[in-house]
Amino acid sequence: MTRDYRKKSVLVVCHSVIVLIFRRLLERWNEEEYLKIDREQDVLNCSMTAYRFDSKKGKLILDYYTRFSLRRLEEGTRLRARKRKEKGNRISTGRRLRECGYLFV
Repeated sequence: MTRDYRKKSVLVVCHSVIVLIFRRLLERWNEEEYLKIDREQDVLNCSMTAYRFDSKKGKLILDYYTRFSLRRLEEGTRLRARKRKEKGNRISTGRRLRECGYLFV
């Protein structure tokens, strides 16, 4: 990413295992550190993990981990409840994420 997307913002939409693999690579964890974090800290559904470039260190550093927008979550919950009442059926995960305000690229 640092070679191909230098000075650009990048959005990666993925499941928890991939979030942890990215963290392992970017933060240079060994297997022991990876397994410890995997056991102790869950990646929350619809959450965001962000890195920022630190020019002094010359690398990406963790800005926040498993943060989510409560406002978007509440909006999505209200919208899903209304849709279920109207249609009386379940909503797919992809549709639920779009209703929470997430963009797929």
